[in-house]
Amino acid sequence: MKPKVYYFSATGNSLYVARQIVKNINGELIPIASQMNKNNIGINTDIVGIVFPVYYNRIPIIIEKFIKLLMQIEGKYLFAVCTYGGGPGESLQMIQQILIERGGKLSAAFGVHMNCAQLSRQFYRKFKVYSSLLFYSTLPTAAGSP
Repeated sequence: MKPKVYYFSATGNSLYVARQIVKNINGELIPIASQMNKNNIGINTDIVGIVFPVYYNRIPIIIEKFIKLLMQIEGKYLFAVCTYGGGPGESLQMIQQILIERGGKLSAAFGVHMNCAQLSRQFYRKFKVYSSLLFYSTLPTAAGSP
């Protein structure tokens, strides 16, 4: 069977990384959100990847819930890839701990630092537009900011 790569992405960064992995390993890409209505998720392949963003140095709640749904993970090659702006924090250790509790373990873990500068510029452009609204115009501005 093809390797399966499950992903969760809010901004598209983790989706981009997951797509690159799938392309290189000839795998199957599966959105984690599409699996969350299940009572359990049986793993019927030998290689499984989980790609996710780091939220405040931790894993998103959906990732924790997803991993707790995984069944038949003993002896599988499990890998995790986190995307982050600041750092991976405790995210990969958290994944390992939950997998061990479920009878599996990480075979490999990776972190991908994403360039936050583009996100900052997008936020600034949006803030500049919204700053003309009454709600935002009452916010204090930092000295020297445009």
